Amino acid sequence: MNNSHNRIGYLFKTGRTQRINSNSPNDFFYGADYLRSKGLDINIIDVNMLGISGKMGVLTTLITLPFYKLTGLHLAIIYRFLRILRKAGINNYEVLITTTTALGIAMSFLKKIGFIRSKIIFIIMGLGDFMKSPVRSYFLRKILSDVSLLSISKGEINHIFKNTKNNIM
Repeated sequence: MNNSHNRIGYLFKTGRTQRINSNSPNDFFYGADYLRSKGLDINIIDVNMLGISGKMGVLTTLITLPFYKLTGLHLAIIYRFLRILRKAGINNYEVLITTTTALGIAMSFLKKIGFIRSKIIFIIMGLGDFMKSPVRSYFLRKILSDVSLLSISKGEINHIFKNTKNNIM
């Protein structure tokens, strides 16, 4: 069994790993440098390197797109995540942090059904547009109930998550 204590994985799309060794501002990493300076084991995980994101074939698109528009769940990302979950050591982290909406929702769903055991912090940005549909809003409220949501917009929190049981930071 791997010790996940104090291990935090930040999941980003392509580009963040290149910025680590450049002179880019560190605010692109949402506190990773600060947490590392406090002795935590911080890992930047490039989801493209894991094969989670990328182009879909025609059949996958025909299946995924309608379901995604209806519920907010991106089936291709969920499937790809399931394929690499053990190999990538995703459950070896105490906490997983993500900012990407499709990835955050997919990870939240996988946590809800028990495939991800790590705590998830989903930094939400623009999720309000995603929840305009009543059907999608219903599904997302259920899926997001087991993760911690972090928003930099109090208005977004008040608008989207009133009357929910989410752990909102």
